[in-house]
Amino acid sequence: GKGMSQGRITRIMAMRMMKKLAWLMLLAPGVQAEPCDELAALEADPMRSATPIAFEDLQGQQVISACTVSIDAAIEPRGRYLIQRGRGYLKADQFDLAWADWKAAQTLSYPVADFVLASAYLIADNLEQDLKKARDHYLTAYQNGVGWSAQALAMIYENPRCPCFNFEVAELWQTRFENFRGTGNTL
Repeated sequence: GKGMSQGRITRIMAMRMMKKLAWLMLLAPGVQAEPCDELAALEADPMRSATPIAFEDLQGQQVISACTVSIDAAIEPRGRYLIQRGRGYLKADQFDLAWADWKAAQTLSYPVADFVLASAYLIADNLEQDLKKARDHYLTAYQNGVGWSAQALAMIYENPRCPCFNFEVAELWQTRFENFRGTGNTL
């Protein structure tokens, strides 16, 4: 036949919507915060359940211990605890363990995982910078509701070293970020 039937496309779109709704139900703001959340919540994570903690304020070993408890206890959402423990590993200069946790969170389809992977491709000391991979991961994260990705995409598109360099597209992403943060001009 000629591609997918309209019914199949509709079923796929319905499944994607159900997956997003399941995330929202599991991760609603009323969710009880675990010690892992209290020690390492990521501001960019739209599903976080605690006040965000800046990277410089992380206590690496405490984060690793608390998040390992949540992961081992199979407390959901496991992806969030993997992201947060990865932040602890990064703070403790254990990049390979951080990367493994972030990839595992991506495998679980945790929305902010692509944002974290993109950030690593953009700025991590332990990884060769790859603006295309960073852009692709930020785009996926944005499509999954991670609004902070818009700011990073603006920076990538305004970077003359990126093959995707396009100042107009950078401005578009900056506007999306400002609208996400509630600081944009809505006129």
